Amino acid sequence: MTQENLGNSRKPFLMKNFTTFSLIAFILCACNKETEFPNNNRPVPPPSPPPIAVPVTTVSISINGTSMNITSLSYERHGKGVGGGVSITASNNIQKVVAVTSPFYQYNPPWSMMYPMEVSYFTTKDSLSGWGVTYPRPVPRDDRMIFDNSAPLSDKVVKGNFSASFIGANGSTKDEDRIVLTGYFVLVF
Repeated sequence: MTQENLGNSRKPFLMKNFTTFSLIAFILCACNKETEFPNNNRPVPPPSPPPIAVPVTTVSISINGTSMNITSLSYERHGKGVGGGVSITASNNIQKVVAVTSPFYQYNPPWSMMYPMEVSYFTTKDSLSGWGVTYPRPVPRDDRMIFDNSAPLSDKVVKGNFSASFIGANGSTKDEDRIVLTGYFVLVF
């Protein structure tokens, strides 16, 4: 046998061994992967949904840029459509703010919303004295109560803001002497 014939006779032997070796390696790898991932055929449960944030009633008021410490808060909504209204009362030992919209005219929400509004500010010397009357308002009045909602008389969560200015204790009508009140609200009904 020549060297050339010897090389040709080894080719089928090497090809058979290479094919056999490749098949054995493939089977070993497949078996090995199955043991690495034993539950790859099991269904994966879907992730649980994130918790839903529950809305919370909040009211914040500032008077001349200083936050009012609110120790008592009440609010209500009465009626739906024509004649309904919303009121907010926030107070502490020496201050009280009342914001009211009533009667409310809401014929085709959200397109026709009209309502008179009034924001009042009271102070007292101590918690034993009465509230008296609201601070006087400048003329023309600038009371505002604005709702972010298109249907505040029926929505579960009602958001908005209110503002007003009042003549200070010294009776001056100058802008720099006025008491300026602003408030923001999220009401949950």
